[in-house]
Amino acid sequence: MTSVAVESSKTTVNALSVENVSHAYGARIALHKVSFAVAPASFSVLLGLNGAGKSTLFSVITHLYASRSGAVRIFGHDVARESGDALSLLGVVFQQRTLDLDLSSNKIWPITAPCMELGGAKRARDKSRNSPASAS
Repeated sequence: MTSVAVESSKTTVNALSVENVSHAYGARIALHKVSFAVAPASFSVLLGLNGAGKSTLFSVITHLYASRSGAVRIFGHDVARESGDALSLLGVVFQQRTLDLDLSSNKIWPITAPCMELGGAKRARDKSRNSPASAS
């Protein structure tokens, strides 16, 4: 009888992978070869002094800015080449809302969701248009 060992081809894909990412504002370098990975179902914190590049890094991760070099992947999807697939798997909550402070989340969602091509955006927009409050 012959015994055959079978190797598992199951590999873990990181939830977020940042590989040698660099970004600059003109001649001013904000990020230089930043690399790290976040495992699925884990909790991570990004800390740094003012001006350290945290906001720039999040802007690159969310594809608001293109990196000068390197790659960002969300569950294996490259943010630069597969931005729709990658960003549909990402949720970001920023510190400050950038819209009118008097707007509720139900009013903000129909405005922001279509910009990010998020699921349910059309339903939210249609619901907002058909609500009695939107008739005014």
